[in-house]
Amino acid sequence: MPVITRLAALAAAAFALAAPVAAAEDCESVILPRAVGVIQTVTGPGVNLSEKMAEMDGYVAACPDHGWVNVMAAELDLMIFKTTRSNNGGSATQEGVNFLARAFLRSGVFQQGPDENRKERYLLPASSGTVNLTYSVASNNRKAIIEALGDLAKSGTVHPYLKPASPVACSGWAPSDAQTLAYKVSAKADMALLPFVEAVADGCRAETNQGNRMPLAVLAEAYMDLVKTGQVREPAEVKRLLIAARHAADDFIATSSYHSFFFSESDDRELIALLRKHGVHTGDGPETIDRALWFTPDYIGSEVAIRSIAYSLDELWTPLAAGETPGTAEDVAQARNLLTTYLLQLNKQGSDAGLKTETGAMLREALSAFHTGEIRKPGTPVRKPMPTWLYDTQMKLLTPQP
Repeated sequence: MPVITRLAALAAAAFALAAPVAAAEDCESVILPRAVGVIQTVTGPGVNLSEKMAEMDGYVAACPDHGWVNVMAAELDLMIFKTTRSNNGGSATQEGVNFLARAFLRSGVFQQGPDENRKERYLLPASSGTVNLTYSVASNNRKAIIEALGDLAKSGTVHPYLKPASPVACSGWAPSDAQTLAYKVSAKADMALLPFVEAVADGCRAETNQGNRMPLAVLAEAYMDLVKTGQVREPAEVKRLLIAARHAADDFIATSSYHSFFFSESDDRELIALLRKHGVHTGDGPETIDRALWFTPDYIGSEVAIRSIAYSLDELWTPLAAGETPGTAEDVAQARNLLTTYLLQLNKQGSDAGLKTETGAMLREALSAFHTGEIRKPGTPVRKPMPTWLYDTQMKLLTPQP
């Protein structure tokens, strides 16, 4: 039977031990402290691991629905997985994978049932005195399990949980599992983890509370990281990931109209910069591209580059430069000189890129479209045009001299 097909069957067998189910109060006052004791003593000198495993399996059989007993059992299974992997030179064995699959199921019990299942326990009697079981104990155990499953997925052994066929319900461990895997996406090989993160993000998209939409934010960050680190370079794939990042980020912010720790204003600015850098258009209105692309072989003289330059000229043609607000002749001249200086800087940038002739022609076309109003940036107020003498001077400056 294939490895992945066997995982559920092998893990489920652990719950089928023929031990009587204990009363709820016994699970809390007797079984749970004993399960904690197994974890505290399992690595001690002269310990028989098989006996400890059998002991813990008995506790789970007696208290199959008790969240904290199952967390202790999941921790033991995780320890065994790590031990078998270490003993095998860092590679997972079939036996270890089976224990990891069972740890996954047992950790899931913690999130099932009533809230009482997750209530923190304090001052439990233990071999070292007393212990506290806080939520972080369960969440750290779950995180380690999911990270291990993620590592297996990248090597080709994908647990069914990580390859959902439809959106995953935004509940239980799913949002934090998505966060754990999204934070592990830093290389192209890690993209094997994205289908799960995407499925959870889809399941959380309609949540009204922004905090519950967190998987959308970490998904956007994962897409961005793949692009900005150069792990994904193919233009079509870069475009796909950045558009998906923009949509995920927008859905995360949504009606809240604010950012948060998971996707801050700084993150949003970085995404905008990436979109511009790679010439990806996601908003309304005509497409524009970032200045970094204007003077490249792919875009020199293109319609989108000319439009982008004309838009940038609109931004520099201020009310003072247009003579629409009071100002001294010197103030007006300085405002207009900013536009002339900017054009000369662009001309030099293109010339330095080895595209002198093409740059001059593109800048003249953009300047003409700006001057005549043929191309105007959406939302920019209509201002008085440049004086003819200024336009003629700038066109001459951009014309190659014989």
